[in-house]
Amino acid sequence: MASLRRFSAALGLFPGAVLILWGIGAFGIWDPWELNVAEAARADVDGTELELEFRGPTFAVWLLAQSFRIFGVSELSGRLPIALGALALMGAVYFIARSYDDKKAGIIAALAISSAPIVLFNGRGMFGDAWAMAGNALVGLFAFRVAFRSSGKALALDALGLAASIALATAAAGVLSGALPPLLAVGIVAALRAPDLESGMPRLRALGVAVLGAGAALFTGMAIVADGAAYSHWLGGAPFGGEPPTFDAGLERVFHGFGAWSGLMVIGLARLLSPRPATLPAEAAEGTGGGPYREAEDAAEGAVSEAFFVRISLLLWTAFGYGALMLYTARYGETTFHSVAPVAVAIAMLLRDLVRSKGSWWGEAVVAGLFTVLILRDYALFPGTAVDSLPLLDLTLPEVFNPRSAWGTVVVLFLGALALTFAAGEGFAKKPDFRAPYAFIGRQWGAKVEGVAPLKLAAVIGGCILAGAAAAFAGNGGLVAGVLLAPVVAVGAVVYLTRPRLSAGAGWLTFTLFLGALLMTFGLACVIAKGQLQLASIALRAGKRIVVLLVALPIALVAGQLALWLGAKLGAFRVAPILLAGVVFGAYTSFGYLPALSAHFSPRPVYDAFNELRADGEPLVEYRVSGRAAAYYAEGDEVREIESQSELISYLSGDERTWAVIPADQLPTLNRAFRARNRRHLFVADAENARLLLVSGREVEGAENASFIAEAVLDEAPTPQHPVGANFNDKIELIGYDLELPQEGFAGAGQDFTIVWYWRALSRTPGSYKIFLHVDGAGNRLNGDHDPVDGRYPVRLWDQGDVVVDRQELTVPANYRPGQYTIWLGFFSGSTRLEVKEVANGSKDNVNRVNAGTLLIR
Repeated sequence: MASLRRFSAALGLFPGAVLILWGIGAFGIWDPWELNVAEAARADVDGTELELEFRGPTFAVWLLAQSFRIFGVSELSGRLPIALGALALMGAVYFIARSYDDKKAGIIAALAISSAPIVLFNGRGMFGDAWAMAGNALVGLFAFRVAFRSSGKALALDALGLAASIALATAAAGVLSGALPPLLAVGIVAALRAPDLESGMPRLRALGVAVLGAGAALFTGMAIVADGAAYSHWLGGAPFGGEPPTFDAGLERVFHGFGAWSGLMVIGLARLLSPRPATLPAEAAEGTGGGPYREAEDAAEGAVSEAFFVRISLLLWTAFGYGALMLYTARYGETTFHSVAPVAVAIAMLLRDLVRSKGSWWGEAVVAGLFTVLILRDYALFPGTAVDSLPLLDLTLPEVFNPRSAWGTVVVLFLGALALTFAAGEGFAKKPDFRAPYAFIGRQWGAKVEGVAPLKLAAVIGGCILAGAAAAFAGNGGLVAGVLLAPVVAVGAVVYLTRPRLSAGAGWLTFTLFLGALLMTFGLACVIAKGQLQLASIALRAGKRIVVLLVALPIALVAGQLALWLGAKLGAFRVAPILLAGVVFGAYTSFGYLPALSAHFSPRPVYDAFNELRADGEPLVEYRVSGRAAAYYAEGDEVREIESQSELISYLSGDERTWAVIPADQLPTLNRAFRARNRRHLFVADAENARLLLVSGREVEGAENASFIAEAVLDEAPTPQHPVGANFNDKIELIGYDLELPQEGFAGAGQDFTIVWYWRALSRTPGSYKIFLHVDGAGNRLNGDHDPVDGRYPVRLWDQGDVVVDRQELTVPANYRPGQYTIWLGFFSGSTRLEVKEVANGSKDNVNRVNAGTLLIR
């Protein structure tokens, strides 16, 4: 039986281990963050000097150096020691939750912590603080065991474990944020608990931990006051200048760091202050000794139970960890939140209490769901919030990296699992009766409420709706009047025929029927007769959505009943959906988001492309790029570095094919110089990385040019849909433009559309001219001022003869009324505009704007 329990625990922890370990060597080294650590470790192995200075702990550098000595230098050997720290954290959290609650709570806590972004990001990169988190968790585990659980030989082992974990946490993060939060929290709890313990060794152990926590706090406080310039193990860093963050910055870091689990984190921590049973159910107590609930007799006598002290210790641990985070980031540099263990345990205890209650927790579901929606909003709108938990400076995500839909999918999945887990109580264990909603409607029809005149109520409300609808759609023809009056007449007839028996409930149902019929009729009219309604397109789209919504409502009702029934049938395993959704969330974080982000932060894709495409003997140079990464990835001869643009252009213009790695933002300038000499564009062989590009002076057989300039700057002009022929001061010509509209011939309010402008440079245009665009009509203006080609190829780079293709995406505001809107445009620099000399197809005004045509909005 014991071996079976151990096997089930190992099986429960297996997904977490996969999330942490799988594929840690499959993506490139982040430059400069991982590269700095790797270079420091290599210097340690080689015994060479390194110019980089580390202000924080160097424990990770030491670990990487040992791994490089054993396994050689690679991404896998560099990340493996850090990933082992994340595994140690998961194991520590499992044993903490098991000691505080039971084995199932341990598995839940381990899965929650191993699928949280704060752990996955810090456990799958060389820069991560996984060992600091593990040391922090181990200090809390052993401190609590020494204070309350150990005896005999176990006491000596636990005391040794406590000493080792304090040393580990201090080496990995310093005492302030590594060892102090759990030690001080358990020390305070031990001091409060000591009077209730037996005199002798139990009380002595508790007081010993309390003294240890007080001593650590005292010496750490002295180090803070001293504010020495050198690195301090008490603080885990050295003071630096700068603006300290605000209090809410730390909250965002912690909240975003736990990802989809953040909603449960808030509820779990709040619930630590709520009363809980003093006894543990038999099925939960099996194999655990009863956990913190074993003191039923003490609780019955009025003594404070151990469960209370457990909850207080977890809450204090979290609070002290947050305080250490804020203090450190204000004075000593970037760090992450290390006290993640008590948060995971609080989540596990919350879910175990939910299972034991066997009921539906609607209030907790709503609050946790709202916080999860907040995570969905932040992750979708600001993808960089997912990596807020990393202790890295100057980490900015490239604009081209947009995982919005992927984050939305996994968080919505978690949200649905959360709702199912909290709502599916034993009250839904019976097979659902799909006739129940109709029976409820029947009961409401006969319900009576004294003092209510339902017939008058229905008539007044129906009249108001009819008047509003008539006002809204007046003037749109007899069809609209017909589709609106038909349900009114039908419902009115029902009301008249049933008025002697009409009750209050029937009145409300009549009103609902009236409203539903009205909406459904309007929606069907938008689908069937949209061409005859002559309504704004936004109203037509809303009508179509109404039809889908009204059809989907009964289907959703049936699906919801089935889901709740199946969830209730899970019984003791009702948390399985949310755990599975959490693992899916973690899987995307580890195997989707992180590798995709690494493609932009690591130069590896660039050098992999070179190794694949180059022929034997073809050289590679680097232009204004740190040459450290080439030593890890580039094959062939040693990579040479070029600092001069003219030298690089000469190198790429030779008779033989040559290669160069360049910064992505240098491509427009370099391409212009190369094109002036060779009358062709640079060939971009790889543009997967947002910061670096692999370029060649000659085409590569079987590969397409990935340069945006090759598509945006042409030698010959295409034939536009709408020719204009506007001359701007003999410097720029607007050849014409294409309109890409969501509907044939028009765009609707709230919809996106695209204008493709075709420009010809008649001569060089010095200065910083930009394009202004005014789409005017019906008292509204849609402003589209911009630099051409998404700001990547400004006017100052245009050479005589260049034909520039400028795609501009715009959105019609939702409040725009239907009508014809005039497209005005020109060039401006500050308050100066380029003079409009002539317009072949169109007109101009007296403020140097060109009337390029009209846009129909419906």
